[in-house]
Amino acid sequence: MSRVRISDNRRWVDQFTKLQLWKFTEYDRIVYMDSDMFPLVNTEELFSMDICQKSNNDVPFEYCFAASPNLLGKGQEGSVNVGIGFNAGFFMLKPDSFIFDKIWQVAMVPEQPWNLHLDMEQGLLNEFFKSGGETPMVPLHWSWNVKDMPDEWMAEAKVVHARWAFLIFR
Repeated sequence: MSRVRISDNRRWVDQFTKLQLWKFTEYDRIVYMDSDMFPLVNTEELFSMDICQKSNNDVPFEYCFAASPNLLGKGQEGSVNVGIGFNAGFFMLKPDSFIFDKIWQVAMVPEQPWNLHLDMEQGLLNEFFKSGGETPMVPLHWSWNVKDMPDEWMAEAKVVHARWAFLIFR
Protein backbone atom coordinates (compact mmCIF):
# COMPACT_ATOMS: atom_id res chain seq x y z
CA MET A 1 0.00 0.00 0.00
CA SER A 2 1.45 3.35 -0.98
CA ARG A 3 1.29 6.29 1.36
CA VAL A 4 -0.63 9.36 0.21
CA ARG A 5 1.36 12.59 0.41
CA ILE A 6 -0.96 15.31 1.66
CA SER A 7 1.64 18.00 2.24
CA ASP A 8 5.34 18.62 1.81
CA ASN A 9 5.32 20.72 4.96
CA ARG A 10 6.63 18.59 7.87
CA ARG A 11 4.53 20.69 10.27
CA TRP A 12 1.42 18.89 9.02
CA VAL A 13 2.61 15.27 9.38
CA ASP A 14 0.36 14.53 12.37
CA GLN A 15 -2.42 16.99 11.60
CA PHE A 16 -5.07 14.48 10.57
CA THR A 17 -5.20 12.58 13.85
CA LYS A 18 -8.50 14.32 14.73
CA LEU A 19 -10.13 12.47 11.86
CA GLN A 20 -9.56 9.19 13.69
CA LEU A 21 -12.31 10.24 16.14
CA TRP A 22 -14.91 9.21 13.55
CA LYS A 23 -13.63 5.63 13.81
CA PHE A 24 -14.39 5.27 17.54
CA THR A 25 -17.85 3.86 16.79
CA GLU A 26 -18.14 2.20 20.20
CA TYR A 27 -18.99 5.69 21.56
CA ASP A 28 -22.27 7.57 21.07
CA ARG A 29 -20.69 11.01 21.30
CA ILE A 30 -17.23 12.52 21.47
CA VAL A 31 -16.50 16.03 22.68
CA TYR A 32 -13.07 17.00 21.39
CA MET A 33 -11.00 19.78 23.00
CA ASP A 34 -7.46 20.80 22.10
CA SER A 35 -4.96 20.51 24.95
CA ASP A 36 -4.82 24.30 25.31
CA MET A 37 -8.49 24.54 26.31
CA PHE A 38 -9.83 24.91 29.82
CA PRO A 39 -13.47 24.26 30.82
CA LEU A 40 -14.89 26.82 33.27
CA VAL A 41 -18.21 24.99 33.73
CA ASN A 42 -19.46 21.43 33.94
CA THR A 43 -19.66 20.27 30.32
CA GLU A 44 -22.17 17.44 30.85
CA GLU A 45 -24.91 19.26 28.94
CA LEU A 46 -22.89 18.79 25.73
CA PHE A 47 -23.73 15.11 25.83
CA SER A 48 -27.48 15.68 25.70
CA MET A 49 -27.61 18.31 22.93
CA ASP A 50 -29.20 17.29 19.64
CA ILE A 51 -26.44 17.60 17.06
CA CYS A 52 -27.72 15.17 14.41
CA GLN A 53 -29.19 16.14 11.05
CA LYS A 54 -29.52 14.98 7.44
CA SER A 55 -27.18 16.08 4.69
CA ASN A 56 -28.40 18.39 1.93
CA ASN A 57 -27.18 16.32 -1.02
CA ASP A 58 -29.01 14.15 -3.57
CA VAL A 59 -28.76 11.02 -1.42
CA PRO A 60 -29.23 12.34 2.14
CA PHE A 61 -27.49 10.64 5.05
CA GLU A 62 -27.57 11.32 8.77
CA TYR A 63 -24.53 12.71 10.53
CA CYS A 64 -23.81 14.39 13.86
CA PHE A 65 -21.35 17.29 14.16
CA ALA A 66 -21.38 20.57 16.09
CA ALA A 67 -18.89 23.37 16.69
CA SER A 68 -18.84 27.00 17.81
CA PRO A 69 -18.83 29.37 14.82
CA ASN A 70 -16.10 31.97 14.51
CA LEU A 71 -17.15 35.37 15.79
CA LEU A 72 -16.48 38.72 14.18
CA GLY A 73 -17.36 40.80 17.24
CA LYS A 74 -20.33 42.46 18.86
CA GLY A 75 -22.53 45.08 17.25
CA GLN A 76 -23.20 48.45 18.85
CA GLU A 77 -26.42 47.18 20.42
CA GLY A 78 -24.58 44.15 21.88
CA SER A 79 -25.63 41.60 19.26
CA VAL A 80 -23.07 38.97 18.29
CA ASN A 81 -21.80 39.04 14.70
CA VAL A 82 -21.15 35.45 13.62
CA GLY A 83 -18.73 34.72 10.79
CA ILE A 84 -18.32 31.59 8.74
CA GLY A 85 -16.39 28.52 9.75
CA PHE A 86 -15.21 27.32 13.15
CA ASN A 87 -12.06 26.67 15.12
CA ALA A 88 -11.31 22.93 15.08
CA GLY A 89 -9.94 23.01 18.63
CA PHE A 90 -13.41 22.23 19.98
CA PHE A 91 -16.18 20.20 18.38
CA MET A 92 -18.63 17.37 19.00
CA LEU A 93 -19.44 14.39 16.83
CA LYS A 94 -21.03 11.00 16.69
CA PRO A 95 -18.41 8.54 15.43
CA ASP A 96 -19.30 7.05 12.05
CA SER A 97 -16.95 5.26 9.64
CA PHE A 98 -19.09 6.38 6.69
CA ILE A 99 -18.51 10.04 7.62
CA PHE A 100 -14.78 9.36 8.08
CA ASP A 101 -14.66 7.97 4.52
CA LYS A 102 -16.54 11.01 3.16
CA ILE A 103 -14.15 13.43 4.89
CA TRP A 104 -11.14 11.44 3.69
CA GLN A 105 -12.39 11.67 0.08
CA VAL A 106 -12.30 15.46 0.40
CA ALA A 107 -8.81 15.27 1.96
CA MET A 108 -7.50 13.32 -1.04
CA VAL A 109 -8.44 15.97 -3.64
CA PRO A 110 -5.00 16.68 -5.16
CA GLU A 111 -5.33 20.47 -5.40
CA GLN A 112 -6.35 20.74 -1.71
CA PRO A 113 -8.83 23.60 -2.28
CA TRP A 114 -9.86 23.24 1.36
CA ASN A 115 -6.36 24.23 2.52
CA LEU A 116 -6.37 27.89 1.40
CA HIS A 117 -5.20 29.14 4.80
CA LEU A 118 -2.66 26.31 5.25
CA ASP A 119 -4.39 25.09 8.39
CA MET A 120 -4.80 21.48 7.24
CA GLU A 121 -7.38 19.58 9.35
CA GLN A 122 -9.14 22.79 10.35
CA GLY A 123 -9.52 23.77 6.69
CA LEU A 124 -10.63 20.26 5.79
CA LEU A 125 -13.27 20.09 8.54
CA ASN A 126 -14.48 23.61 7.70
CA GLU A 127 -14.85 22.60 4.05
CA PHE A 128 -16.74 19.41 4.86
CA PHE A 129 -19.01 20.96 7.53
CA LYS A 130 -19.34 24.44 6.02
CA SER A 131 -22.41 26.57 6.59
CA GLY A 132 -24.64 26.41 3.54
CA GLY A 133 -22.89 23.25 2.32
CA GLU A 134 -24.15 19.69 2.00
CA THR A 135 -23.17 18.78 5.56
CA PRO A 136 -23.29 21.97 7.64
CA MET A 137 -22.28 21.91 11.29
CA VAL A 138 -24.81 22.40 14.05
CA PRO A 139 -23.69 25.73 15.51
CA LEU A 140 -23.04 25.78 19.25
CA HIS A 141 -23.11 28.97 21.29
CA TRP A 142 -19.84 30.90 20.97
CA SER A 143 -19.23 30.56 24.73
CA TRP A 144 -18.12 26.94 24.24
CA ASN A 145 -14.91 28.06 22.50
CA VAL A 146 -13.74 31.49 23.66
CA LYS A 147 -10.66 32.23 21.59
CA ASP A 148 -9.19 35.61 20.63
CA MET A 149 -12.11 37.60 21.99
CA PRO A 150 -12.23 40.84 23.97
CA ASP A 151 -11.80 40.59 27.76
CA GLU A 152 -15.39 41.63 28.45
CA TRP A 153 -16.64 38.42 26.81
CA MET A 154 -14.97 36.28 29.48
CA ALA A 155 -17.96 36.59 31.81
CA GLU A 156 -19.99 34.44 29.39
CA ALA A 157 -17.23 31.92 28.62
CA LYS A 158 -17.84 28.22 29.27
CA VAL A 159 -14.57 26.92 27.77
CA VAL A 160 -11.55 29.10 27.10
CA HIS A 161 -8.98 28.45 24.39
CA ALA A 162 -5.29 29.25 23.94
CA ARG A 163 -4.06 32.40 25.65
CA TRP A 164 -7.16 32.66 27.85
CA ALA A 165 -6.47 29.29 29.45
CA PHE A 166 -3.00 30.46 30.48
CA LEU A 167 -4.17 33.85 31.77
CA ILE A 168 -6.63 32.25 34.21
CA PHE A 169 -3.79 30.74 36.23
CA ARG A 170 -1.62 33.83 36.46
